[in-house]
Amino acid sequence: MTGRPTGPERGEGPPACAVPAHLRPRWRHLPLLAAVLAQAFAPPGARGRRLGYAFVPFWLVQIALSHGRGQVLAIGPATVTVIQPTTPGRRLAVSCAALPAAVLALCAAMLPVAAAGALVADLAAGPKWCAVGADAGLAVCAGLLVWQLAALARAALRATQLHRVLRPLQHRGGRWAEVGSLAGGRDAHATRTLARELLTWADEHRIGLAAVAATDRLARLYARAGFRPAHPGSAVLLRKPEAPGTPAGRLGAASGPAPRKQR
Repeated sequence: MTGRPTGPERGEGPPACAVPAHLRPRWRHLPLLAAVLAQAFAPPGARGRRLGYAFVPFWLVQIALSHGRGQVLAIGPATVTVIQPTTPGRRLAVSCAALPAAVLALCAAMLPVAAAGALVADLAAGPKWCAVGADAGLAVCAGLLVWQLAALARAALRATQLHRVLRPLQHRGGRWAEVGSLAGGRDAHATRTLARELLTWADEHRIGLAAVAATDRLARLYARAGFRPAHPGSAVLLRKPEAPGTPAGRLGAASGPAPRKQR
């Protein structure tokens, strides 16, 4: 969610609402949240394994950029991002402005790996192999990055579908926000609490929520919270705000314990 009031956008209906300040994590909490996201959204072959932690630098960059724009909410290790839609031109400008920072951060994350590769090569084969070890370390980092981006390519296609669904809803004067990157690690209670807080905020401000579930398990989780397909067979899920006085936060409340991991 964009955590700052933005004012009305041309053709986008009512202005956005600021999210609860107590749900915004501190910068020092971002490494923990990045580790949770890496385990939840790493490539399928790495999820739930130690290899998943190799993708923490990538997710640390992503969550830091989102946090800087006020889009990250968290309770303990549970985290979610919510983006209140803006005009395509504004979103593109923000993305272009953030790209240099993302590239620099990723390069900084690669340097220790390259240094470790050079050190191992030096100890194992002598100083003349340091450059080869450094190059090998960089190649591993680049391979992991490409693997992660390939795993997210499908999500990017679904995000395009989400934008197409939201555009007419916004033009009708509705207030909508995109929900994504919901993950809670093993703390089911924190995940349920964060979901209740999010749904309560959306209902109080009459904000509809839209999401694209990354997994079938997450789709079931959204369904328990009142999300429904935009149309039969659609990957885009919508939740209209509940009427005042209707209990919010059904996510995980009426269905027993939540899954150990939300992805």
